[in-house]
Amino acid sequence: ERIKRLCPEVKFSVYFHCFLDVLDEAPERYADARRLLSDGTHGDYGKMHMFLFNPTLENSFGRDIAGNVDVILDTIGADSVYWDEIAYSKYKYHYGEPWDGCSADIDPDTMQITRLKSAVPLISLPFQCRQIERIMARGPLVTNGMPQTRTHASYKYQAFTETGSISNCAQTLLYSPIALGDHLTERTIVDAYRWMLKALDYGCVYNWYSQRVFPEYPTLASCMFPITPMELHEGYIIGRERIVTKVSGLYGWGDASTHEVHVFDADGREAADFSAPLRTVDGKTYTELRLAEDWSAAIIRHTE
Repeated sequence: ERIKRLCPEVKFSVYFHCFLDVLDEAPERYADARRLLSDGTHGDYGKMHMFLFNPTLENSFGRDIAGNVDVILDTIGADSVYWDEIAYSKYKYHYGEPWDGCSADIDPDTMQITRLKSAVPLISLPFQCRQIERIMARGPLVTNGMPQTRTHASYKYQAFTETGSISNCAQTLLYSPIALGDHLTERTIVDAYRWMLKALDYGCVYNWYSQRVFPEYPTLASCMFPITPMELHEGYIIGRERIVTKVSGLYGWGDASTHEVHVFDADGREAADFSAPLRTVDGKTYTELRLAEDWSAAIIRHTE
């Protein structure tokens, strides 16, 4: 209420996680939803008080954790939801009931099934879909992690991957090519900008993360959105609305659209006097870019 009263133009999102509970009594209260590991123990998030559970539409944990969505949307009145680790958390498999109907451990020598297990993205899928539909009926959804099933991927929302290892970007390419900034290594705005360039090596754009870095000036990230990906390449991404690149070349959409060009230097500062001529070839327009190392550009498409 205070945000809406003081800054009515500001939209805000609230955090949601569907697999964790920290109450001491949670393992007993939600015994049928515990995430069981291969040794039969209850999985946790690396700390013994952070218990992992599998929400479903049938168990009480799913019912109670879904109540947090009601709190976010109705009680708090958030404009959107940020859903952390949407598909699974920490452990991808659960060794207990319910069985997902298809997962098992296989002996590599005999190729025989040794025991059944369940993929968390499958047993929690109906629960996830129900909450996704509820949230998206009210406003935007942003998530950490990519869908693991075709059913989940049929919903269209913005998702990113964490980039403690930049190669995680490869996991995004079939759904939402967005890299989250690396809070482990980014210490300056230049660090963040260079991480944007690394993400572009995978055809990904960038979301800010670091709590240590506060942008002192607009960087390439200020020109990345909105974007509807059409083509992903090493060093650049072609979207319906814009092209983001770190590679020299002739860029366009094969039409006669006009282009608004923003070029950024090796420190991520916009170079306002950079020359990026618009070429016309057979009635089609292309922006010519000759970029030095660690320079980048965003070409925004105007069709009218």
